[in-house]
Amino acid sequence: MHRSLLALGISYAILAGCSSQPSSVADTPEQLVEDETQTQNVAEPEPQINFTPLDGRTVFRILVAEMALDRQEYYLGMNEYLNLARETQDPGAAQRAAEIATLLRQPQHALEASEIWISALPEEARPYLIATGAAIRVSDFNKAEAFFNQLLLLEPNTSIDGMVGQAGSLDGPQKQAVFNLYSLGVELAPNNETLWLEKARVERALQMFEAASGSVDESIKLAPGAQNYLFKAQLELDNGEESKAQKTLFKALETFPYERDLVIFNARVSSSLQKPEASLESLNTYYESFPEDHGVTALYARIALETEDIELAEPLFMDLLSASNHIDEANYFLAIIAQDKGNDDQALAYFSNVSKQPYLVPAALERVRTMVRSGDEEFALQLIDDYMNAHPELNVRWLNLEADTLIMLEKREQAFTVLSEGLILNPGNETLLYSRALLAETLGKTEVLIEDLSEILAQDPDNVRALNALGYTYADKDIKLDEAARMINKAHELNPNDPAIMDSKGWLLYRQGQLEAALEYLQKAFDITTNHEIAAHLGEVLWMLGRTEDAQNVWDQGLIDNPDSPILDETMKRLKTD
Repeated sequence: MHRSLLALGISYAILAGCSSQPSSVADTPEQLVEDETQTQNVAEPEPQINFTPLDGRTVFRILVAEMALDRQEYYLGMNEYLNLARETQDPGAAQRAAEIATLLRQPQHALEASEIWISALPEEARPYLIATGAAIRVSDFNKAEAFFNQLLLLEPNTSIDGMVGQAGSLDGPQKQAVFNLYSLGVELAPNNETLWLEKARVERALQMFEAASGSVDESIKLAPGAQNYLFKAQLELDNGEESKAQKTLFKALETFPYERDLVIFNARVSSSLQKPEASLESLNTYYESFPEDHGVTALYARIALETEDIELAEPLFMDLLSASNHIDEANYFLAIIAQDKGNDDQALAYFSNVSKQPYLVPAALERVRTMVRSGDEEFALQLIDDYMNAHPELNVRWLNLEADTLIMLEKREQAFTVLSEGLILNPGNETLLYSRALLAETLGKTEVLIEDLSEILAQDPDNVRALNALGYTYADKDIKLDEAARMINKAHELNPNDPAIMDSKGWLLYRQGQLEAALEYLQKAFDITTNHEIAAHLGEVLWMLGRTEDAQNVWDQGLIDNPDSPILDETMKRLKTD
């Protein structure tokens, strides 16, 4: 009896208990094992092909390949099937090899296997799809065009979603080749909505935003769907059209309220636009139908908390306590809620249940701060030791936490010692160097401050916070102003919207006697945040410009930020005395 190699492979997979998957190009290694139903079309007779008879050795090799896939040894499985395809020209083996090679990003092998597949089944569309993508990836654009044209002749409306992977991962010539391919494709198959959408994607990658907008609109006209609406909203965000993006998402959600990607993207866009409440309705609609989708439930809970709707957020986080992937997250935010309610004991209980990052260190910090507030200093420091012993891989984080705790307890010299000892164990560690540099400033250890920041910059010349901190130090002490200008200007170039860097730039200009230019930067920084240090600097410049009333208003706002600000106190006393 003659059987296809692929059919035998699938039979093994089923016997081995592997999960079934559709026969589309797999997205993850776990999607390699196909569903037997995909290879047996009951509506149409199987094509009459003379498959290679299976001898004992061939059967053994197929079993080896499938067992390798089952053990996640994907390269071994691919090579076994590819060698079988070469030897037997069997389309089943070629299909298996082509799809695995595509998954493993081995386009040369995918191209070879799909060409064997095409030779055996020239009237089947799918091998042309894989061959086109593989040919693009190896930059054989003539082959890609030939395969693609044949694909559209066989199935003009076939889905080409994911044919070449992410457009952004292609190099320049490959992007251009795909654009040319899709431009010709929409002429051959103008009613293929996935073709218009993929054309839009590559146009976006080529920064042809207007063309991309037109292409995605064509896709939506042909077949409105979650993915083309989602892409349209992304394009609108690219163009800075936030309100249009939200309208697009709202319109899409009216038709597709249960499309997970739309619900999530809408929530993230709403949050980034400082309008988190705008996503609550769609999140609730989705949650009511899919309460077991814990990822969306967690997002819903965080958005509810962001809108300060504690009554909504708390039961959602309670639900997540039974979700294994969200237990730490739920405990952390339930602790935050308990804190807001003034229930420190309940908060401590929740924080103590957090066992993994990224919530472990923040939970530890809150536990320690709570202990310090309650006056239990000894327990707070013992708690840090316990964390160090339980999670030594995070020793730098615990050293920083210990130093911060000692600073809270007004034990700065002890904190300095902790950081210095930490640097002996972790020489050159950027986090510890930066922490010690900032602490050294408060202790009057200027040489240590400069040495630590300089060491960071020796390791990482583009370290923005070290550039800004050292540049500001020179400017504040009115020394090495040229060097200060180089560092601050570089930091500003790397991060032009950081108010701390704007403050440094303004303070440097003030030191250089350029009061009007200094005022511009300091005012911009203060417009972003009424930080007490920025207020001190801005107020001083205003005072020196003769705008004493404006200066006092600025200082008053800074005092709201920090009523005990030493820099504001010193600045006001010095200037008013003068």
